[in-house]
Amino acid sequence: MLKKIFLLLFIFTIIPVSSQLINSYKNITEKHVKISGSKIALIPPNNFSQSKDFSGFQHENKNNSKIFLTAIPESLSNTYSGLNARNLVESGLKTVLKKEVIVNDLKGYLYNLEQKVSELTFSKTILIFGNTSKTTMITGINLKDSPETSKSIKESILSVFVKN
Repeated sequence: MLKKIFLLLFIFTIIPVSSQLINSYKNITEKHVKISGSKIALIPPNNFSQSKDFSGFQHENKNNSKIFLTAIPESLSNTYSGLNARNLVESGLKTVLKKEVIVNDLKGYLYNLEQKVSELTFSKTILIFGNTSKTTMITGINLKDSPETSKSIKESILSVFVKN
């Protein structure tokens, strides 16, 4: 019996844990909108339009609801290591969800976070993906008291398509 337990432990330690494919898009759809100055396209939520102030989308009536893109000239592993539990807590962020994902054949990580700023609590969805030389970060933010907006922002981020 002990041998079987050790064998199972050995098998589970050598079999890599697979990441979840973030979506099944093989091509950009007519609903996708390319984010200016990037190779990234998302299906924006209803009432969101391209921002004139940053690379991404913002809600037409709610200034606190945005999706923005950040290109980081750093490897995914370095960016990911900076998003460790201690750094997140020190930044006032509470991790609700963290999981490994695949974005157009690129390794990535999806986070759902909460952050209290003054009297307001924000929900954040962050997707990072990349390779050994660069990382793309897509961040969605809105007030936590708007769960329907949080859901639509997350769905938009999960619709990501990277044009090679």
